[in-house]
This record gives sequence, C-alpha cells and structure tokens, in this order.
Amino acid sequence: RYNSPGEIKIEALDSVGEDVNNLVLRYISQSNNVEHSVKLIDNALGAARVRKEDLSRMSDSGLFIAENHLNTIKNQIEEISILMNLSKEINLVKQASPNSVVTAKVVLALLKQLKRISDYQTKGMLDLAREPSR
Repeated sequence: RYNSPGEIKIEALDSVGEDVNNLVLRYISQSNNVEHSVKLIDNALGAARVRKEDLSRMSDSGLFIAENHLNTIKNQIEEISILMNLSKEINLVKQASPNSVVTAKVVLALLKQLKRISDYQTKGMLDLAREPSR
C-alpha cells in the first residue's frame, strides 16, 4: 500500500532547482536515445571487463581495453553530452577524470539518478511543470 505524505516542498537554490528540473525533463524527452547510449557504454564496459575495476590511477593509454570498446565509450559519452545539452559539464568531468572509463562511470551514475527522478515525473508523483509556490 502506498501512503502519500501529501505535498512535499523541497527548497534549494533556484538555479540548482532549475538545472535539475531542466535535466529531468530533457532526460524524459531523450530517454530512448540516452538509454541506447547507456546500453552501448555498459556493453563496452562489460566486454572490456572494467565495469567494477578501479582504474582511477590509469590514463587512457594505460588501459588494456580494445580500441573499439574505448571508441564506443568515448563516442557515446559525446552523444549523451549532446542529447542532454551537458557538453560543458561533461568536458569538466573529462578534465578531472584520469581516463574515459572513469568519465563513463560518472556519466552513468548521473543518468541513473536522472532516471529515478524522471520515473517519479512520468508516474505523476512529481510535477516539474508546475510553477513553484512562493
């Protein structure tokens, strides 16, 4: 049984709230394309057997990953950055990450959280289109 607490008001900086709101709505509108890219990245990570490996101390050149898997990871990260309009943010992650696998894991973690929030929106448990009350 689902017991709703009623309406919950979450307060955050307006700019942060707007960014999250826009990202969730963008994720919903691009979910098929984004999920396709996620699947390709996940398959490449699995095929390269690096899904659970700690590669935080290696550069791309030090990774023992087939070039086709590494290219798939890089290309799909780029595709996601375009689909989600996150090029600037993902470039910052790339700069801070030691390699493309770590970047991919960060991007996948973000998308997992966006999917969770978008599920609330699509099930009607969240209303991101509503104007905030002041």
